[in-house]
Amino acid sequence: MKIKLIFLCLFIASILRAQYTLQVIRPNELAMKTADIWNCIIQNNSNSTNLTYIHGIATEAKKGRLVEARSADFTLATGITQFNTRNYESLKEATKIFSDKNFEEHIVRTNSLPNGDYTVCITLIETQSNRNLAQNCLQFQVNKVTPSVLVSPRDKSEICEQNPYFVWSPYLATYNASTISYKIHLVEILSNQKANSAIKTNPCFYCESFIQSPPHQYPFHALPFKNGSSYAWYVVVMEGKKEISKSDIWQFKWKDCNIGNQEDVVEEEERKPLNENKRVKGLGYYYLNNFENSEVVKLSKKQLNIVIDNSIGFSELRYYCFSNPNNILGEDQLSLTSNKNYFSIDLNKFPLKANEVYKFQVLFPTGEFQSINFLINPSLK
Repeated sequence: MKIKLIFLCLFIASILRAQYTLQVIRPNELAMKTADIWNCIIQNNSNSTNLTYIHGIATEAKKGRLVEARSADFTLATGITQFNTRNYESLKEATKIFSDKNFEEHIVRTNSLPNGDYTVCITLIETQSNRNLAQNCLQFQVNKVTPSVLVSPRDKSEICEQNPYFVWSPYLATYNASTISYKIHLVEILSNQKANSAIKTNPCFYCESFIQSPPHQYPFHALPFKNGSSYAWYVVVMEGKKEISKSDIWQFKWKDCNIGNQEDVVEEEERKPLNENKRVKGLGYYYLNNFENSEVVKLSKKQLNIVIDNSIGFSELRYYCFSNPNNILGEDQLSLTSNKNYFSIDLNKFPLKANEVYKFQVLFPTGEFQSINFLINPSLK
């Protein structure tokens, strides 16, 4: 009796499979939203209509389940029915069973699927009996290798910063950003050489791996650039120890800003009073520190008054204004005299908003930095 019952169930299942067929169509790779899961063609070979619904699930080989949803109940007509992103009104309102937040954020941020091996499975289910009428799965791979684009220093430009920032676009083809790092490769271009040849044959002038994100500042301890020399550079995207892609090769020329303008420098120095950076009566000044999580200073206007102790005798240094998290809003240079220097920094040059925390940071030629966190509260008197 049990054997007969098993054969009867198998017979009924085979009849159902013959009556209903389902084919999954590859979803739009630009945005695998819930609507994209319903890309399918259903064929009802029976002589009657059925109240049914669709269960869909998308997975990735390493990440696992990404999206799972149940459509609304709909009446499946006889013959062929096709659903896609333009024709899924009868499936609304769908119930989202699961959605991976990191995956969603990547789609919103890049409007594309991250690299991976995907499987989309759709099951047609009869609402009243909850029987599976048909099922089909589709596997596909996304493997977009888009190299980072170099931004700064501009190709064939001339710069004079001793510690310039190297800037490139981040790699956005994966939602597991923790595995991605960057490697910068910089060589000196010798006379009668082209940039590509220099990259292939010349030793590293500066090479650094495992950079977490752009921008990357040329470090103070690295070899100084030579006046009049040209340099070629590119960036490699790494996933672990594996190279994913390389950027184009750009070049720049480094020129000492002070050479050739000595007369102007002397005249400017002669015009400066010896104690140019004096304290102004009535102003309150803040000392900088080297603690990342220091107290936040509240300012009543866009002016920051600071004290810099120049006992070592530096002639100049650069300062930067950062927003959170560490986006450079701007930079400038300060000329120093000996001992204590008092500065009033005009913050109007930076795009600052009231009641938001920013960081003002000074970098010394020794590589040491000092900073202060601040916000602007106009209501303060």
